[in-house]
Amino acid sequence: MRKLVSVYQAKTELSKLLDEALEGNQIVITRHGIPIAEIKGLEKPRLELGALATEAKNWPELTPEFFDMGDEFDAWQQNLDQIEL
Repeated sequence: MRKLVSVYQAKTELSKLLDEALEGNQIVITRHGIPIAEIKGLEKPRLELGALATEAKNWPELTPEFFDMGDEFDAWQQNLDQIEL
């Protein structure tokens, strides 16, 4: 859908007009009834799953030991318990 708006209307409703442009609407800004500019949404970038899957093959495997904080977490928790808020 094509929508004509004045410069004043574009300034006061810019956020709304941007949302409309992202939905695929064509927004034309006019000055004294003469078209001077257009707002249009950009295509959303597509996530290329094939490329991501290929990249993920190079990531290290996260074993349960990776998430084990051991004694360090217990010590940190004890220090937290001693702090009065």
